[in-house]
Amino acid sequence: MTPETSFAALDSWLNQRQQKSDYRQLLLLTDADTLEGAIVSTIQKYYSNSLFVGNNWDQTEISKLAFKDINLKLGKAYSAVIMDCRHGFVANALYAGAGLVVKSGILILLTPKISLWPQYFATHHGIKFSYKDHHKHSYFAYLLSEYFTESPCSAWWSPSEHHLPILAPPKDANTSIGDIVPTQSTAPITLTKEQGVIIDSIANSWQSDKSINVIHAERGRGKTTVLAHLAGLIWGKNHSHIYICAPSKAQSVHFFDYLAQQKSNTDDFLRPVFISPDQYDSIERDSLVLVDEMASIAPSLLSKLCAQSNHVVLAGTLDGYEGSGQGLVFRWFPQYAQLLNIHQLTKAFRWVENDPLEVLISKVFSPVFSSVILNNSDTLTLRQVSKNELVNEPTLFQQCFGLLMAAHYQSSANDIQRMLDGADHCIWTYTTQSKKVIGIICTIYEGGPKVFDDEVLSEDISKGKRRVQGHMSTQALSQGLLKADVSNLTLCRIHRIAIAPEHQRKGFGKRLLKALHQHQATLQIDGFTTSFGMTQALDRFWHSNGYEVARIGQRQDTSSAAITGHYIHKDLKDYKNIKRLGQMSIYADVYYLNQFHPALSTLICERIKNAIMTQLNAKDVYAFCCSKALAFINNQISFAMVRSNLYFIAQYDDSTTLTELILKQHTPHMSKEEKLACTEAIRFALEQQFS
Repeated sequence: MTPETSFAALDSWLNQRQQKSDYRQLLLLTDADTLEGAIVSTIQKYYSNSLFVGNNWDQTEISKLAFKDINLKLGKAYSAVIMDCRHGFVANALYAGAGLVVKSGILILLTPKISLWPQYFATHHGIKFSYKDHHKHSYFAYLLSEYFTESPCSAWWSPSEHHLPILAPPKDANTSIGDIVPTQSTAPITLTKEQGVIIDSIANSWQSDKSINVIHAERGRGKTTVLAHLAGLIWGKNHSHIYICAPSKAQSVHFFDYLAQQKSNTDDFLRPVFISPDQYDSIERDSLVLVDEMASIAPSLLSKLCAQSNHVVLAGTLDGYEGSGQGLVFRWFPQYAQLLNIHQLTKAFRWVENDPLEVLISKVFSPVFSSVILNNSDTLTLRQVSKNELVNEPTLFQQCFGLLMAAHYQSSANDIQRMLDGADHCIWTYTTQSKKVIGIICTIYEGGPKVFDDEVLSEDISKGKRRVQGHMSTQALSQGLLKADVSNLTLCRIHRIAIAPEHQRKGFGKRLLKALHQHQATLQIDGFTTSFGMTQALDRFWHSNGYEVARIGQRQDTSSAAITGHYIHKDLKDYKNIKRLGQMSIYADVYYLNQFHPALSTLICERIKNAIMTQLNAKDVYAFCCSKALAFINNQISFAMVRSNLYFIAQYDDSTTLTELILKQHTPHMSKEEKLACTEAIRFALEQQFS
């Protein structure tokens, strides 16, 4: 088949499926480099509302954006989304991109020949992997090739051959999108019954008491549309202001587009206005605040929005690619349980019910865990699962990643990609003899002499001068303790741990960890570590299993709204020394945070504070802080790395000069030059104090 003949077939197919199919489809364009421009132009001829997603695209006649910016388009609708995957797959972007395609539309991927994917995408990475990761096979790409080519919604084309089916729904299929308009709405867009019920419910009750309404759904259920219709109903009927809040102003455009279809009166002084999340303090108490893409906003800012206004409506998808994802469910929702009114949209709004593209994308990027029933005769075993097993056994893949997606607040589609392809990532399952999965642990190998074989690099990492991709525990401990030799330890960090919901709080998590710890010798590692957003409950769990905190972060984690704790296991090589140095560092951190960031200080678990205050004496902490201060004096480390230690020294020595300089360094809105001058003044004051 000649390229011309094949191209003519593609042109004909695009024309026919636009007229005949209500279903969305996936089109894989392979080996199309020489015809790329002509193909995209042809696609746009039949699908004028198209979006091109890629990092290298020069044509200007089509809307385009980079992979990293795709979340800016959430809520927008396109007839065709073209994604240039030739430089690497980005799982989160693929998942989000599919959600932008409307009824009868196409998700189009530009790729090399499908049979080459596993080798090609082992060297062409769309996401970042750990320093010195050199995997030779992309299991994720293999998984996509299998699932994509087997799906009835998939078509593929190359200059020499093609498979271009037109996917028509069954004769008895319901291909309508909306089915009823809410009784109060005069909107021209037909809404689903679910949407109408939610709109009427909130419109009738939002002013009665302080409450937080949450509208959540998978992609394509019309959450932004609901917010716009709700605003249209309320606007002008009372004297309350309406605010639309989103991660960025660009992400509110879709809301105002929908609103404009209902309300043409642009002179109303009470018309809804955009407000960014960090402008919460300008919101009036009795105004209505509509928050779109809620999971893309830091939980701490959501809390401030809800504290400022009595009437808040949050809408968004809880899938991991939209920011904090399940973090809202596990960490934020419980704090507001008495105020929350939860609404869920289940009926497809942007495409038809049982859309095969949605089925395919969900199967790959958002697998669903099936509950497991244990019998008295079942015995449980921990075993390391090969990546080959995961991609070739659909049930195992669904159970493992479905459990992770359901149980962990930070799991996303990118995690699936990284766990399958990262050479340092391992997956362990806690299974019965009949292969029922009730628990899973994901571990990452970090550090060690084979990775950090450059002494200069290790030294620079400990001094905060350089940072490599991955190796979180290694770098956090090395820098926090100012110990370059930590890089020589081969660590195994527990990245994720999950127990099936129906078997939680039965001791399985403790048994799972105990079984893993028994593998320390056979894994040829120096010990286990873990890190997470600290809560009292999580700290108790890990401490009861032999872990102790060795470093804490100094900012609030976006996903968990908590402060990060880095923990080490008691069997770690040089555990006592690392623990002692780590706790002296935390001792100084507590002093510093109490003064400059009291809200963060409250996030440090009370057990930790009590332990360091009772087990350590201030004189030893002072000596530790002085050793780091000397490195600062000698220009080896920055002020940011040593500020906690310097503040502790100032308090211990009762140094008014040093205290005042450190306070000055924290003055808001200082220029770069002023900060630099203040830093030098602090360095000089220390030199005088130590001389």
